[in-house]
Amino acid sequence: MNYTKNDIDKIMQEYVDTNEMAGGALAVHVKGETVYKNRWGYADALLKTPTEYHTLYRLMSMTKPVTAVAVMQLAEIGKLDIDAPLSSYIAGFSDQKVYEKQKEGADTVPIFRLVTIRDLLTHSSGMGMGIPGNLYVNKVLDIRDNLKERVKKWYGLPLDFQPGTATGYSPLVGFDVLGRVIESVSGMNLNEYFKANIFEPLHIKDMCFVPDSAQRAHVAKIYHTENGRLFPEPDLDSAPEMYQTVSSINASLAGYYSGSGGLWGSLEAYDRFAGMLLNEGTLDGVQILTPESVRMMRSEGAKKHLETDFFPGAVWGLGVLVFQQPQKGGFAVPRGTYGWSGAFGTHMFIAPQEKVSAVFMMNRYNIGGAASPIARKIEELVFGIW
Repeated sequence: MNYTKNDIDKIMQEYVDTNEMAGGALAVHVKGETVYKNRWGYADALLKTPTEYHTLYRLMSMTKPVTAVAVMQLAEIGKLDIDAPLSSYIAGFSDQKVYEKQKEGADTVPIFRLVTIRDLLTHSSGMGMGIPGNLYVNKVLDIRDNLKERVKKWYGLPLDFQPGTATGYSPLVGFDVLGRVIESVSGMNLNEYFKANIFEPLHIKDMCFVPDSAQRAHVAKIYHTENGRLFPEPDLDSAPEMYQTVSSINASLAGYYSGSGGLWGSLEAYDRFAGMLLNEGTLDGVQILTPESVRMMRSEGAKKHLETDFFPGAVWGLGVLVFQQPQKGGFAVPRGTYGWSGAFGTHMFIAPQEKVSAVFMMNRYNIGGAASPIARKIEELVFGIW
């Protein structure tokens, strides 16, 4: 279907008018040029505070591509090898077991081979990827942990399947362990590493683990939609157990710098990060990654072909989802499009052959994460124009 820019404006405003979202913002680039940029609705619907391009959103799992870039940087300079065992960098993971069955209290069996960094990047490690694994993770959870302390608790975490034999999604464990690997090999905590090696070189100001007082004034409220009405969520950092996953990655408590979902960011900030990936690792003359590393990220990453169940025709690259056969799942994106999303509706995708990138920001608790219907509609709109 063919669309116009006016169609984007109209449809996105309808989402606001029908309370599908309180507010949002979208930027689209084609061949290095900004071809579309707009914002709608409110950062705070009660106070009628309008959405701005510097409004900060909880990025949740859109943190994962940033972590993957950091891993690739360290691989480029020889600090780590993505095909090396995880235990080469964190010795506590040298004696892992595998759950025999997917149920609580299941027996364990020996591991066939050690988990590698590649397994973690491609969600094929088995770590925190099934019911028994996630029950274990919840049992040892303490929101007062820092990253080092919590990862140490996961030394005894049995895998949900043999490494490299299956795929799915590790919402927390895989990329938080990668965050700890980054800390171990770089000698910096994850916050310092991101700042020094990604954010500052790219002149990204509004992406962080803990918003400062000035940034706090621009944070988008998080809402959920019910029966056509918007309801504000509480402060998720200190909310009850139903928000445990969010409160568990609160960097303001003990310095828990989550590589899986801890970052906050604005449209302008993440748009620069996506622009770097679109331009094969370089933005405004500053090289963050080599083109070869970016191409590795957006290629099928696992050694064995492991197609995802939740996105038919898609596979995992290194920290990003890659649509190999988008028509198989009825997706409106071209072959080779890659990216990822956040639990509250943020979304990023890049089509390397078409030289298109798009970043979308919103924050709604019950939007469905990567399965957000708004994200799918944005893909349809963008590729219906460019």
